[in-house]
Parts: sequence; structure tokens; C-alpha cells
Amino acid sequence: MDEMEEAKETLLRQKRVLQKELEDVQQQMTDVQRSRNEHISADLPLTTEPCSLGTLGYPTYEDVVVSPTKHLDTIQRFMT
Repeated sequence: MDEMEEAKETLLRQKRVLQKELEDVQQQMTDVQRSRNEHISADLPLTTEPCSLGTLGYPTYEDVVVSPTKHLDTIQRFMT
């Protein structure tokens, strides 16, 4: 009967260790995700206004198709 009790105690200790390791890994995952979110949000413009590619420096449909000569230097820059 003592062997059963010892085995049970050993399993309970292992279970506690594994639970602690799982909690540590989950905390690390949470920290990494939070860090990524902070990094991403730091790169985003702080505005709620709609943003088009033109405001980011890329030629838009209007620039290329409707009035291509207006932004010819921009178009050529992105073509090379």
C-alpha cells in the first residue's frame, strides 16, 4: 500500500510541476502576443481617417489611369 501512496504522491508532484510549466508557457505566449501587438500598433498611423495607398506614397488608380502625367515621376519610381 505504501508503494501506491508513493506513486500517487509522485504523480501529484509531477502534475503540479507540469501545470506550473504550462502556466509559464502560457504567460510567455501572452507576453509575446502583447509585444507583437504593441509593435504593430506603434507602426500604424494614429488616425481614424480612411487611408488610401496614395497617402502612403503609392500611386493610386486615379494617378495611373485617370491622370498619369500628373504623377509620372512617382509612377516611374515604382516601375523600376
